[in-house]
Amino acid sequence: MKKILLLLIILVFVFQTPFSYAQVSSSSSDLKDIQQFKDKLASQVAQLAKKNDLATAGVVTSISSTALKIQTRDDTAYQIKIDKDLTKYYLIQNNQQLDMSFSDIKKGAYIIATGPIASQTVNANDIYQDEQIIVGSGKITEVNLTDYYIKILTSEKDTFTLDIKTNTKKNMIDIKTLELQPTTLSKVKEGDTLHFAAGKTGKEQEKNRYSALKILIIPQEYFQK
Repeated sequence: MKKILLLLIILVFVFQTPFSYAQVSSSSSDLKDIQQFKDKLASQVAQLAKKNDLATAGVVTSISSTALKIQTRDDTAYQIKIDKDLTKYYLIQNNQQLDMSFSDIKKGAYIIATGPIASQTVNANDIYQDEQIIVGSGKITEVNLTDYYIKILTSEKDTFTLDIKTNTKKNMIDIKTLELQPTTLSKVKEGDTLHFAAGKTGKEQEKNRYSALKILIIPQEYFQK
């Protein structure tokens, strides 16, 4: 039962991460929030599918006057063709959709392009610039209380450095009640398990180093009981 509750907590933590293009408990209120999130996601997917449009997303690698090139998460390259009269541009910021222009798009930006796709070419009807969200988990290998960052090692042996900002939401599981409690970096220890959501801007100066949006700590003592 404890493992099921723990899994539910982690799933809700992930589902409550800000979705690109837009107190955990098992109460009916939390389940309602999750369902509303799923309904919102389904609505957004339906909007993208209108007029037989498809969507692809990735990081801008080059820009010309008539096209963008992007690289997707699985390293596939796409050409995004621009129609100066038809293509529309939007910025997704703080859960709001704002108008923007083609000139606002810079190399390294994360975009979602919708429109007919053929042979890895998108004839873009709409382009949305958003922040790419990365989620993951691993064992904490270092906690730096001077420069405020945490290093973790994932099960795939990848190392991530997470910068902890003042607006980072920090929660820890109470191993007795399995409830989430706000925490501070001083209470986090090497050996604890960390689940995170972080924003990728494309301007990172160090590989796998990101600013954490949310962190969820599972104390190592939980697994020793």
